[in-house]
Amino acid sequence: MVQVMELWAIEFQLVNSAPEHVFEWLKANVVEQHLIGDEKRDLLENSLLARDEKLINLGLALFGEVPSVGYKLYQSGDSILKRAALSGRSVKPIFLDDSWILNDDVLPALLDEERHRRESKGVDESGLLPELLSSKHIPSGILENVYEKSGCFSDVDTDLWLALIAMTVRNERLAVPYKSTWMDGFDEHRYNSVFVAAWRLFETLPVSKKAATVLGALSARLVPESPYDMNVSNVIERWRSGDEEEEEYYTSVRTALVKIIGNYTNQFKGLKSHQDLALRQGYYSNQRSPKPADVEDGFDNDGSNFLEAALYNDAFYASEEVRGALRKACWDAPDKHSMMDYPNLFNAQVERLVSKYPGWFRDSWSGEIPFEEIEDLEERRDKRLESLNAQVAELYRLMIGDKGEHQDANEFGDNSVLNDLRIELQEIGGHLGKLYQKSSFSWGWLAAGAAFGYILRNYQ
Repeated sequence: MVQVMELWAIEFQLVNSAPEHVFEWLKANVVEQHLIGDEKRDLLENSLLARDEKLINLGLALFGEVPSVGYKLYQSGDSILKRAALSGRSVKPIFLDDSWILNDDVLPALLDEERHRRESKGVDESGLLPELLSSKHIPSGILENVYEKSGCFSDVDTDLWLALIAMTVRNERLAVPYKSTWMDGFDEHRYNSVFVAAWRLFETLPVSKKAATVLGALSARLVPESPYDMNVSNVIERWRSGDEEEEEYYTSVRTALVKIIGNYTNQFKGLKSHQDLALRQGYYSNQRSPKPADVEDGFDNDGSNFLEAALYNDAFYASEEVRGALRKACWDAPDKHSMMDYPNLFNAQVERLVSKYPGWFRDSWSGEIPFEEIEDLEERRDKRLESLNAQVAELYRLMIGDKGEHQDANEFGDNSVLNDLRIELQEIGGHLGKLYQKSSFSWGWLAAGAAFGYILRNYQ
């Protein structure tokens, strides 16, 4: 009885709550978390739908679990609710029921609408089909149908087929590998079928620059799950051209295909010395246990082309030794315009991975840039100043958003913390000016001074 009263109380509270409260409750109580049984959830969502409040309807479209409610909101005629319902949770099939998006007035109608828009040269960003195909909640079978050009997509032409594939690129489902504590081979096979169908496109799509562009985008996050009967070497050879312009597009496809070559196979290991740079970059991008010597060899052989691949491979940051070798390579890379691109990219990757894998960085990298490794004193000084300039600019950017927040104004009308900082910066600026008068420093000093001046002008 207590439980029944509790469920009743929740429904009563929500039916009589402000729309803002209901929206937040729906957002926080998705199917994995809510305390209401399936039938109670149906009653609750239908009761909320009966209120006909715009914000509540939006919450139901985005976070509602009941298919019939989502379908009703899609049929409402409101374009915002249509988009929300297509990307919301109610599109998931429940038990043996098909998803409501398979209804004749939804997916088939959206496909016809997309085809008509393209035939009438009305292609723009207002279509609803991209919203649906980019939703992680849609049934996996729909993605497979797109990639296999089957089901309701069987009669689309090549241009529309490529457009449909491109619509799925943002779908988070493509980046999530199978994970389950309960071992179920069939369930795993069905889940992975989406990845297999996507990788099969490299074998079945007509070879063209447009197809290469779409496949490059699709493969960026796609879980590597190779079709069992695919000869990857033969597929790689498909994506070659004697035309220099086309070849520029196809190299990224060949690099992407390395992702589905078994990391510990002899075929993969042989790519380290392959004559095709695209395949060597694929090797660098997919190494799993690199050693410091791998960094040295890769940088010696391919320089910046090695860094373009290795910098985005998390495995190169997992150990202090390999990370140190990669950092050194970034500093050793040519820097014609003194932009410090590779050291900055390295630092950005470290910053991202510190929060993701803190164990990798325990008692190791302190965040200090190794200026002492630069032998030329003048170059070392310039690099320090360039780094200072970048840090000051970033400090200013961060301060803009916080100006006047969290701190009481002092008697002069200034934010107390920012006022103290302004005084400190003024003193630093004075010292920089004196140093500049005594020495013929490079343009790096002027850049640093400009950044300081920019801050001071905005906070005086």
